[in-house]
Parts: sequence; C-alpha cells; structure tokens
Amino acid sequence: MAPGRNESPDAHEERGEANGVSHPQESNGLGLNSPPMQNGAGTSLRVRDIFDSLAVIGDLDRTDAVLVLSPIVPPVSWAPNSDPFECFCRALENRHSHIRHTTYDNNSGIMDTHRQLIRLSRVIILILADSEAAGRTPQINVLHAHMTVATAGDDKRVIIVVADSSEESWQRLVDFPTVLQATDYSQASLERTVSAIFREF
Repeated sequence: MAPGRNESPDAHEERGEANGVSHPQESNGLGLNSPPMQNGAGTSLRVRDIFDSLAVIGDLDRTDAVLVLSPIVPPVSWAPNSDPFECFCRALENRHSHIRHTTYDNNSGIMDTHRQLIRLSRVIILILADSEAAGRTPQINVLHAHMTVATAGDDKRVIIVVADSSEESWQRLVDFPTVLQATDYSQASLERTVSAIFREF
C-alpha cells in the first residue's frame, strides 16, 4: 500500500517501506500483486504500478495530451520501412484521441525539444529499448527515465515501458513507481502492453 502523504518517515519504516515507497510484487496485468506470466523461458509482461497511475490514463479528458517518447531503433522484419513503435501509438490512438509521438536517440537522450513536449502533456509514456542488444544482455539507459521524471514534475504521470524481458533491465528500474516490461518490441508484445496500460485484462 502506498504511504499516506501526511505520515511520518517513522511510520514508513515501521511498515518496512524504504523512503516512503513500497514495492509490491510484480504483476502480469491480470491483477496487481499476481506473479508474472511466463511465455516459454521468458516473462511475457510485468507491471508495477505503486501509485495507481494507470487508472489516470483511462480517465483522461479528450483534450489531455499523452506523449510517447520512443527510441530510434533499427528496422524490424515485420515493419522494415517504418518505426516499430508506430503500432504502439496506433493502439493508444484507438483508446485516446490525443496522442503525440516523438523519437529520441539513445546516445543523446532527452533533449530540450522533448522536455518542451513533456511539459505540455498530461501523461508521458517513455519507451526504453537497447537498439544494439542483439546477442547480449540489453543495456537500457536509465538516465533517460530520470530526466523524463524530473522534467515532468509532480503534476504529470510518467509510465515507463521497457521493451526487453531481461531481469537486469527490470531491476535497474526498481526506483520508478510505474513500469511495464514487455518481452520485446514486436507488434504483439507492444499491443499487449497497451492493453495492460488501459487495464483491459
């Protein structure tokens, strides 16, 4: 359970909550605190939503902007001539009318133009993926997440989607309250992630 805003740090410690933040067991989208689903050897989807931020996105006004920040990655076989994250945005647009999508470079990260868009948005969905991970453990850049959260401030919701199933990536994001971990950035995986964001299963 998330701590009350008026509780003292001592109360948090008594409940075993570090720095006033509890970390519930991962969820597979079938209900928080349920074990992650397995798909072969890997986890198909994990969800952590400590402060119930996913409830906000389903209750937005039509004019509230949702910003998607996705990394530039090499073309994939099922979308050789387009951004593989476009299907993610189309799935979002089927559920909310005001979606903005812009890309960022993994090397240069979140720049001034991105920060301006973050300030104009109600919800920010940051996608993290390692574009050079073939044959090795993905190395996501958590600095992008810190920069996005710092820019957003307290009045906006930041949802982080990590598009790889490695345990290392999940653990590196343990300090962020709302994280979804997809298996990869295939169309099926990304569309399932959108369903989880809107709490459809």
